[in-house]
Amino acid sequence: MTAIRSLCSFRPSLFYTQYSVRPYIKAKVLTVALCVLQLGLIVGAADITNFAATDWSTRAYYWGNQNADKPTISEDGLTLNLAKDVNHRAFVAWYNVKQKTGDFTVSFKINGNTGDGLLFVLQRADNTSPTTAIGGAGGKLGMGAADGASGVKNAYGIQFRTSGLEQAFTDNSGNLTKSGWTSGLAGVLGNTLTITWNSDTHILAIKGGSDAGFTKTYLYDLDAKLGDEFYFGFVASNGGDKGEATITEFSFSNVEHTTLVIVR
Repeated sequence: MTAIRSLCSFRPSLFYTQYSVRPYIKAKVLTVALCVLQLGLIVGAADITNFAATDWSTRAYYWGNQNADKPTISEDGLTLNLAKDVNHRAFVAWYNVKQKTGDFTVSFKINGNTGDGLLFVLQRADNTSPTTAIGGAGGKLGMGAADGASGVKNAYGIQFRTSGLEQAFTDNSGNLTKSGWTSGLAGVLGNTLTITWNSDTHILAIKGGSDAGFTKTYLYDLDAKLGDEFYFGFVASNGGDKGEATITEFSFSNVEHTTLVIVR
């Protein structure tokens, strides 16, 4: 860009006195083509508003059995039957189309019981086999590597429980860590939850609940975590605590910050 600015600022009169007219015209045309205006634009992708079976990959994991009790989708595409009423299972449902990293908003409703945890998760698109990734059950939340499951690597999630939520992270080896537990939140289950991410401020906000509702914010650099592209999905885990949960009223919209180059 510095080189372009230098070309754009050259003095035609000096150029004209040193060279013939025709080369000057050619050089001027080239210079005009190189003089560009860069504009930061916001480009929105189409909203995703259902669970079309062909667009989602689902799996469950139980000590090496990778198909037992896997999540299902209703015929009308409006309900994801994520977690089944069985102990010691991990469940995942990944949207098969990767997304450009940028501002996003996702809304959904959790119905039922979250067992050991139910999460909305984002993972790097360059992970190995991202749409089949799954972790161990119980405290591994279906994200962390355990019991023969390689885990959902390089991922970030928001875990929801009956009356609280927290952040969950995995590294390149699938090791799971959690932070920012907040309890005493009324109406996490059975009410619309909305998660928004602002890539400029790095603020992730979760809103929802009954009555007056609640708002919880986290400061985290998802751009650095996810790189240029990511996959998203839902993950649930049952251990000694078991829960049967569905996801309804789902919508996801992604906004990419990009650069448009205009020749002047």
